[in-house]
Amino acid sequence: MSTDSKYAVITHGKGGSPNASWILWLKLQLETYNYICKTPSFPPQDNSKLSDWFIELNKLDLDFSHSTFIAHARGAMALLRWINRLPKNVHIYKIITVSCNFDF
Repeated sequence: MSTDSKYAVITHGKGGSPNASWILWLKLQLETYNYICKTPSFPPQDNSKLSDWFIELNKLDLDFSHSTFIAHARGAMALLRWINRLPKNVHIYKIITVSCNFDF
């Protein structure tokens, strides 16, 4: 991966999808600015476990120091808890949360 690349990871909330509403729109907008976008798909069940969401986040293959994370609702909570478990030497460029909740 080029260190000149810009990455964006956009996560949906509970019952959402990478192709829903503003998430798909934002992905398309960022791609016009040459961002490489990743939109993981999380379990749709209300009773899913945090570890189920971590499985999808662990699949991300990108340079975190050039990555902007944009996360909605339960996706934001999962992302923040996942980031907290990363090694302390991992640097993340930017995190933006939208309607983050703490029900996980």
